Amino acid sequence: MTQPSFTQVRAALAASLAARAVNADGSALRTTANRPLQVNPPMAVIMPVTGTLARYSISMDGETDYSLRAILLVAPADSTQGEDILDPYIAASGPSSIWGAVQADPTLGGAVSYAAVTEATGYGIMNFTGIDYLACSFIVTVGV
Repeated sequence: MTQPSFTQVRAALAASLAARAVNADGSALRTTANRPLQVNPPMAVIMPVTGTLARYSISMDGETDYSLRAILLVAPADSTQGEDILDPYIAASGPSSIWGAVQADPTLGGAVSYAAVTEATGYGIMNFTGIDYLACSFIVTVGV
């Protein structure tokens, strides 16, 4: 398998989450592999982690491992229902589960060797595009 580019890996994660994670109303989770100019929550924005985002040839098979953040922005910070919206995405099961969505297709549609959500972090207020949102980052390790 030809190794996908970093851009393709981000796009594959965004597409996989859009196909498998659903909002409380049953609609597909909005996702983007690029930083948007405007956010329409709930929305997952796929970005590299801060710090080490790529590890090259650390295993015998010569794979590259990427560390990504699926930043889930669910509601403006002043929303009284933000936690109720965010919590189902953090759950280990259920139709909104980010972890469950990646577990259901760990090759992200055949684009990568593996993908795994390793943690959820930063639950709280995040300023994104100049607006405060209730958010959580899901750390995803992807091998290509």
